[in-house]
Amino acid sequence: MSVVLVSPNGELKVSAWTWGPLHDLVAAAGIMPAELWEMARYNCSAELDEEQAAALADFLESRILARLGDGARLLADGTVTDVADDGAFDRDDLSKNYSVRREMLVRIIDFLRAARGPVRVD
Repeated sequence: MSVVLVSPNGELKVSAWTWGPLHDLVAAAGIMPAELWEMARYNCSAELDEEQAAALADFLESRILARLGDGARLLADGTVTDVADDGAFDRDDLSKNYSVRREMLVRIIDFLRAARGPVRVD
């Protein structure tokens, strides 16, 4: 399962394991209208206008990427680790399955910055 970001320039697939923590952090920060951002969590075709896509990129870069060094990842609880994801599925604590790798976050930010138009979250 994944979320797909779609812009006039193309699309970027983001795994649900990555999108979940990012979505929660953006929701907690309140930088997007709540009714719009809630739809973006569950593949309900939320659409960000160009200004919202730029604001999202700014937030991700300044508030999240700034905390992640090379090889680091952001965990679902907002903490940062440099321990690589071993890919094991944790059934006892599902939150351990969610994380955002720095490399993927850079790809998302670059995609949002290059969009030059609305970005649909499918």
